[in-house]
Amino acid sequence: MFRWIFTALSAVLFLTVATAVYAHCIWSEPPYRVDPGDQVIVDVFYADPDDPIDERDKTSMGLYVISPGGETTDVELNELDTYYQAAVSFEDTGMYTP
Repeated sequence: MFRWIFTALSAVLFLTVATAVYAHCIWSEPPYRVDPGDQVIVDVFYADPDDPIDERDKTSMGLYVISPGGETTDVELNELDTYYQAAVSFEDTGMYTP
């Protein structure tokens, strides 16, 4: 009997908490293809993707780019109204990871 009551209360608590939690995402939008040596603009967002653009949150964050050789580079973010933007140069050929 105690086990059933504990399970029921746990389920009610979980459903109450789960409906009050809001998720945020961090994502970057780099160009799909870049030639070596080109400087490109990368947009960085922190928000609930379903929020209207003018209601998006901003928080303090950083952006690192990992080169094909495994070197990590810190990139300066410029704060705009509803997102961040960074200028990045890619020197080597290969896949970079933001």
